[in-house]
Amino acid sequence: MIVGWGSSSMEGIGPALEVALDGTGRELRNLGKGGETSHHTAARLGALPPLLTLPDGVLPAAGSVPVRSVLDLQAVSLRAVAGTVAGVRGVLGPSAEQVVFTRETPGPPVAVPGPVPFHSLLGPQLAAYDTLLWIGKNDLHHGDSAEDVVGRTRATAGWLTARGTRVLVLGHFVNTGSPAELQRRVEATNAALQAEYGDHFLDVNGPLTAPHVWERTGLTATAEDRAEQAAGRKPPSLSADHNHLDMVGYHLVARLVRDRLRALGWLEPAAEAVHAKP
Repeated sequence: MIVGWGSSSMEGIGPALEVALDGTGRELRNLGKGGETSHHTAARLGALPPLLTLPDGVLPAAGSVPVRSVLDLQAVSLRAVAGTVAGVRGVLGPSAEQVVFTRETPGPPVAVPGPVPFHSLLGPQLAAYDTLLWIGKNDLHHGDSAEDVVGRTRATAGWLTARGTRVLVLGHFVNTGSPAELQRRVEATNAALQAEYGDHFLDVNGPLTAPHVWERTGLTATAEDRAEQAAGRKPPSLSADHNHLDMVGYHLVARLVRDRLRALGWLEPAAEAVHAKP
């Protein structure tokens, strides 16, 4: 199995990546969630446990309680995840545009006078599997710097590799019609990740803006496609909208992922035997 973490691009590429991996002996567990920031994804994974502040400093005896944390931005986009708060098991997820923690079972109230970390159950369970990270694009859209995104990507990938996980970091495409400042931050993020991860970084924007993409997809470029490519941005004919690829674009990127995994030796039978659980 290969686990994919990220936001809408990871969520959207799932079916195309399943097709690309067919016959390789590897299956995809897609945990992408549209709208998530890297804070959300790293919290679900367990790499960066968020500190939660509870009303009145108490985890109530039953039910749900709203919490405040770094996850508040785009709270509605958080994919619900099982975990523990102050040793109490439950689910962290969105409700009415805020994040809430819901206890699994009733019990005595727990005093939590200060911020307390949420520890994911899912991420540690999946940390033994090869992993794709496609995180941080939404952070850039919300104004974070390239340094912020690279730092959280590094922390997340480092948490995984410390557990023996092999990680492939995917770069970000520049949105169609992207403002110049956002494009600069996307490109700076990609350059830093490329320098840090080498073969374990997959450039996505380069192939999407290369002239030969039309031969690879069988489509005919429009004048607008050529203009966007010349500007270093994703062409409309491979797009569902300004911010997302369509399925033709996803198929292209999925094949790039598969080819890189093969080049890294991750699709070889011997490698699968070592890195797959029984």
